[in-house]
Amino acid sequence: MLAKCDTCGKEFEVTGFEVEKVKGDIEKTFFSCTHCGEKYTGFYTNNWIRFNQQKLRDLQKKYNIAWAFRDVSQAQSLFNQIQDLTKRNGEEMQNLRLRFNDPVAHHVEGGEGP
Repeated sequence: MLAKCDTCGKEFEVTGFEVEKVKGDIEKTFFSCTHCGEKYTGFYTNNWIRFNQQKLRDLQKKYNIAWAFRDVSQAQSLFNQIQDLTKRNGEEMQNLRLRFNDPVAHHVEGGEGP
């Protein structure tokens, strides 16, 4: 993914993300400009979010199995659970971003952020 640094103005290839502990159980996932080191936050997580991310992976597996066996009722129920949990995780991640007064990264080509 190609990004343009707001600090030095240079384009760089984002090849991976880093994680750093912020406070308590809160972690920040980010990438850095390869030219000047400016950090661009992708998202924050805490234990609750990370637990739910694992739960989402498990629900997705169950959904795939239900869909493969054409169990539409079960697939729909799992889909609704996935949608609800995804929404709640997103809200909590946004709350953490606001808590740390961290603006959303810009200038990432091919998407709306990291």
